[in-house]
Amino acid sequence: MIWINETSQALLATGSDEGIVRIWNAADDPSKFRLVSSWRAFPGLIPGSKGAGLVLNWQPQHSSILTSGDVGVIRIWDLERELYTQDVPTGSDSCVTSLSHNPTGDSRVVVAGCGDGSVRIFDFRTPPKYSLAATFIEHKEWIIDVHVPQGTGNTIVSGSTAGQVKFWDMRSPVSAKTIQAFNKNVMQAMAVHDYCPVLACGSHNQKIKIYNFAGEELSLIRYHDGFLGQRIGPVSCLNFHPYLLLFGAGSNDFIVSLYARPSSSHPIR
Repeated sequence: MIWINETSQALLATGSDEGIVRIWNAADDPSKFRLVSSWRAFPGLIPGSKGAGLVLNWQPQHSSILTSGDVGVIRIWDLERELYTQDVPTGSDSCVTSLSHNPTGDSRVVVAGCGDGSVRIFDFRTPPKYSLAATFIEHKEWIIDVHVPQGTGNTIVSGSTAGQVKFWDMRSPVSAKTIQAFNKNVMQAMAVHDYCPVLACGSHNQKIKIYNFAGEELSLIRYHDGFLGQRIGPVSCLNFHPYLLLFGAGSNDFIVSLYARPSSSHPIR
């Protein structure tokens, strides 16, 4: 799920494991919520199969959506014309689990995380068969998320199910820093703020850890009972607000929790 033009006439794009992209209008007004466009990005995806499903990334500079997942390519779609433009081979036998680019830099440089633990950099300014520019292979487990924070230049942040978060410079094949957030096969979700140097890591043992880019643990959110019942379940997804210092966490028990720093003037706690 991704937001399109979130600051003006926002649209919501969703990708399902059956390979279909759907665009929804007026997402902030449920009474006007309607489907405005949909298409099948990959006919070959099998619904319900265990894998990455359909992975999306929105590039506002070119009005295009990148799609990938349990396939061997990154497929580019022109959203304005609703046309497929090209396929870029990933060069990996594993699925693509996450896509990212730097919105303030050259969006033709795209970073992909893969199920085999590799982090791959693609330069879409070159012909598709030569687009794979670099491969980082320090991770050994499934990549949960890769992110290129805005304003950080060539920095890449990646996290894997092994509980490791690594910081990379696009120009170097060796990671600059590693954070061991959780033990192996416990970490299930990661999110990085675009404008503030913080990241959140979630695990299925009902914990969320907040780190800064220096590797310091800033906060720990763990399971506890309140008068309204359980406050946090096994964490399955995380996402920061685009601009504010608050984030949402989804869990396997169908509960969505919102968190903000104590000094924030935002009413959510």
